[in-house]
Amino acid sequence: MAAQNLAHLQEGITRSWIGPEYWTNPLMNWRLANGRIENTHGGWVNEVHILTHQLKEGDGAFFMRVELGLMDGQSDNTSEVAFAGFKIGAVGHRNDYRSNILHDMEGAFAEELFHEPPIRAGLTTDGRLLIGSEFSKPVLTPDDMKEAVLELAGVFRAGVANLRLSLSVSGREVASMKSDVERASLSGNVALACHGLNPPRRKRRDASNLDHLRFWFSGWELGGDKFSVHPEQTFGPILWSQYTLHQNTLKLMAFFVPMEAEAIRTAELQVRSGSRWSTVAEGTIEPLSCAALFRVDQWDSTLDQDYRVTYRWNSPNGEELASWSGTIRKDPVDKDTIVMAGLSCSHSELFPNKFLLENLLAQDPDLVFFSGDQIYESNGGYWTVKATRKEEVPRATLNYLGKYWLSILGFRDLLKDRPTVMVPDDHDVYSNDLWGKGGIAMGKDRCFGGYGMHRDWVKMVEFSQMGNRPDPLDPTPVEQGLDYYTTSLDVGGVSFALINDRKFKSAPADV
Repeated sequence: MAAQNLAHLQEGITRSWIGPEYWTNPLMNWRLANGRIENTHGGWVNEVHILTHQLKEGDGAFFMRVELGLMDGQSDNTSEVAFAGFKIGAVGHRNDYRSNILHDMEGAFAEELFHEPPIRAGLTTDGRLLIGSEFSKPVLTPDDMKEAVLELAGVFRAGVANLRLSLSVSGREVASMKSDVERASLSGNVALACHGLNPPRRKRRDASNLDHLRFWFSGWELGGDKFSVHPEQTFGPILWSQYTLHQNTLKLMAFFVPMEAEAIRTAELQVRSGSRWSTVAEGTIEPLSCAALFRVDQWDSTLDQDYRVTYRWNSPNGEELASWSGTIRKDPVDKDTIVMAGLSCSHSELFPNKFLLENLLAQDPDLVFFSGDQIYESNGGYWTVKATRKEEVPRATLNYLGKYWLSILGFRDLLKDRPTVMVPDDHDVYSNDLWGKGGIAMGKDRCFGGYGMHRDWVKMVEFSQMGNRPDPLDPTPVEQGLDYYTTSLDVGGVSFALINDRKFKSAPADV
């Protein structure tokens, strides 16, 4: 079986996003560094899915290979045994490379839709190899796990996966095992994983975060006729766009992945005239939200106008121009009925919301309105990272972005072509009930109101959801320097009031 080398991991770049072909979950626990994929934090179910390759239905043979090793500078006194290696056959509520990322969500109606769990194949930090539920005897030393090569070969036929796993150090095989795993089918995503040996299933309310030894991975290869290849299945560096058009002023936001510190921080908004594209605005990518805001005054709202956002980034093949396209619709003042799509309370179990998206596109709304709880704390199957101090904000931001992506990416083909507005609610700012009291910081008891997260984090969330709103009626910031955002939006001759009401609610203790 010929090997297929997966996307090259760039040397000399450190960033939280691995590359367009990969999806890390949780986003905050992984990084690209030293030419490797590194697991930076323990806890939860840490996985790296390859988006471009899936195991297809039916019989077939396959193999995978990866270099791995223990991260430097770790204490070995943790009592939590960790697993590092492969997962094969990850299938979510439907066998789609995106829904398969959340293959083991538990709770609510979605649990009834999930399939067989994936097969684990790798090593454990107490020195054993593992395939499925079978373990070898302790055969590995700590030195064996500093830098090694893990290989998995398999054949699926007649409901049985015949698997062989081996570990080599310095070109010499030091351990191997075989196992026959019975399954109704073997298809779906494959992933790298590093987490506790017995992690809980992803739950809506899982606050566990057990520490464990962490690993790096590099040189991931795979092959065999069991794999299907889809090079178009990627995300990033531009994720989606959303806009408003109000009284001939266009405000469009484009969302990007977290890039390295040395990356270009500006993007361009271009419009098409015939076969030519011209730049009409530049936007700076805000470092926390990873969003850029473009503004164009005196926009002609009587015409549909094709646009694209372009961004030059440092890809494994050198500098490349990425783009994301859509259409700014004319203001539908000639319509008798304005159609609004209303969305709220987004859990992630049914990502990417394929059937809902198809129905929404069929309705062809003139306006999309997300009315709150665009995320819940459990989105993605992992809990929140709190930030009450400024130095905690960057990691808590990655925690939020990973959840926010799961809520919005599935709708990106809807948002790119029509006005979109959002109103954050309590769960969007990691608060179960929110009495904002004008934007104050929360004290010891939430019954007295205020925001529990650091103001920089709150401002990041608000910008990511409301940055494309028309200009506020009052530009004066409220408490903690939070922005006001209350404004109006005209669509098709209808004026909509956009009120960020949670920010101004009184607290129970005030009554």
